[in-house]
Amino acid sequence: MKPKVKYLFCINTGRSGSHYLHEIFKHVENCQVWHEAQPIGHGKVMRNYFFGKPELMQELTAKKVEKIQQVKKESDCYIETNHCFIKGFGWFLPKYIPQEEIGVLILRRNPAQIVDSLLRINCSPLAIAGQTWVLTPDIKNYCIEPPNWLISPKVTYELFCLLKRLLLSKKLYSLLNIQFRQIENLIDKYEKECLRWYVDETNALSISYQEKFPNIKYFQVDVESLNNIENIRELLNYFGLSEKSTIEKVIGKPTNLKNQHLAKSSS
Repeated sequence: MKPKVKYLFCINTGRSGSHYLHEIFKHVENCQVWHEAQPIGHGKVMRNYFFGKPELMQELTAKKVEKIQQVKKESDCYIETNHCFIKGFGWFLPKYIPQEEIGVLILRRNPAQIVDSLLRINCSPLAIAGQTWVLTPDIKNYCIEPPNWLISPKVTYELFCLLKRLLLSKKLYSLLNIQFRQIENLIDKYEKECLRWYVDETNALSISYQEKFPNIKYFQVDVESLNNIENIRELLNYFGLSEKSTIEKVIGKPTNLKNQHLAKSSS
């Protein structure tokens, strides 16, 4: 059976099962499967895109498509579960690839679990490492207004970035006669609100993407449902993909567990 799509990508926030999904797709017939293939589309190029400067992302997309075409020669379908798809290069792909050849899997997870998982690896808008992977409240182009506690989302964000840095110096708070624990709790509250906004913004971007590119083939799934082989088979059948006999070996097995507090990858 020939796949109904030639290219399959994924919309997700990171920490929502994209690595697990990648492991599942590795047990699908005649596909080139990647999690975060180079160029990834994160960091400076992603931030520039959301600040209204798309040139670097356009250049990156052209290079990415060239690499995709090279590796796809060896298979019927190219699959990548990279969560940077919706944060940049995905918006330019239809310039190079017909919509009818593209499939997009919209991967969902409980928002509170995503927030907790991102915080656990310090992938927060208030952390330098996190700014490489997630959207920050100071971006220029957004669908949903970011948390706004003071004057504007941008001013609020810059203030809390400063407070977060100063958190390393409890002595300063003592000199200013400010209760350290109160400031820490305030930062924690804002940080969680920013990450919940990030999840909601990703969902809003997903809706905008589907409206802009209606001829792409979409399938929405909750990551928990992928612990059931029948749900996986439904997904594969929708995109015209065939499972290998080894697929059941990876179902329900956790992947990409991170215990460290440095987000090298937020997937």
